[in-house]
Amino acid sequence: MAQIKVTKGGKRRQITIGTFAREEDAARAFDRVSIAAKGHAKAKTNFPVAEYREEWAELEALGVGGAAALMKEHAAAERQDVMNKASRFRGVYKEKKSKIKPWMAQIGVTEDGKRRRIFVGNFAREEDAARAYDRVSIAAKGHAEATTNFPVAEYREEWAELEALGVDGAVALMKEHAAAERVEVMSMASRFRGISKQTGRKAKPWKAQIGVTEDGKQLQINIGYFAREEDAARAYDRVSIAKLGHAKAKTNFPMAEYQTEWAELEALEVEGAVALEREHAAAERVDVMDKASRFRGVGKDKRAKAKPWAAQIQVTEDGKRRQIHIATFAQEEDAARAYDRVSIAATGHMEARTNFPPAEYRAEWGQLEAMGVGGAVACERQRTQLVV
Repeated sequence: MAQIKVTKGGKRRQITIGTFAREEDAARAFDRVSIAAKGHAKAKTNFPVAEYREEWAELEALGVGGAAALMKEHAAAERQDVMNKASRFRGVYKEKKSKIKPWMAQIGVTEDGKRRRIFVGNFAREEDAARAYDRVSIAAKGHAEATTNFPVAEYREEWAELEALGVDGAVALMKEHAAAERVEVMSMASRFRGISKQTGRKAKPWKAQIGVTEDGKQLQINIGYFAREEDAARAYDRVSIAKLGHAKAKTNFPMAEYQTEWAELEALEVEGAVALEREHAAAERVDVMDKASRFRGVGKDKRAKAKPWAAQIQVTEDGKRRQIHIATFAQEEDAARAYDRVSIAATGHMEARTNFPPAEYRAEWGQLEAMGVGGAVACERQRTQLVV
């Protein structure tokens, strides 16, 4: 349940915004009503206020009552899609009978006054199914009105294409994506293309490798071993871009996530990119190994039930390496994003090693780099006190 305290006529009152199936949706509903109540410049939010930039004017015009009513509509509308399912994402279901590709994406659309449900595709990864739903939703309603699992801004590069395709075209494209993952994803101990799990390696079990052709012969190049499956998958993606160029490369994650790296990777070519990823694999040991988290810089304190996820980072100051405790969080992802922001503050967005694409923090780059490590840590500690 999301609720907020507001002062009206000198009296303090508690407003119930709505009940939600997902914790994050409730937190974002609070954020939007907070912006409507105080304006984006003064609002206290769970997520960076910049993530709502495109909604600022609308929310501030709605006021508290209007924004709360809108969020209640969203809460009511999500029930059909989100509740009573074995997925945390809207429009995604798990089929127990399908072991290889259990995650099914589907969406409800209204055409000629009639509501119908469209099957989008089956996927090996839950997130891929969720993103397929998102893309079809954008195609159906346009990016300004689409309801998505991930921030609609993450698909900015695809807005025009998806809206031009329409629902049927976007569904056909997503079915192609679902079909294309079969050859390289099925029958492997990883859900990602180019990744396999080495059972004899406990610390860094995820191996990334890629096939190349030299002198007419097909060779398999070992990129590196990683503690996290996703890091291995992103290493594969970067080498694939170096090999084929961003226009033709097949990647595990959306090509647009690597946009700021295209030129560098294509200039490096395969050998240079492989060498770079091996450096990354070697460097990750301090941050990633021997932790009960899938994220860099995040550890779990089993004794802390309310806020078990601790974010910490190593920085070098005056030639000395030291570990800084950032804060503890209820959600693992929040801790990971706190680490990301402090990493950007410490080394700048061009060099920071983050859990999520640096481009997701683009609106915050200037502020974080100006703050420095101490300011960013203080900001994250304040943020964790504001979570609903």
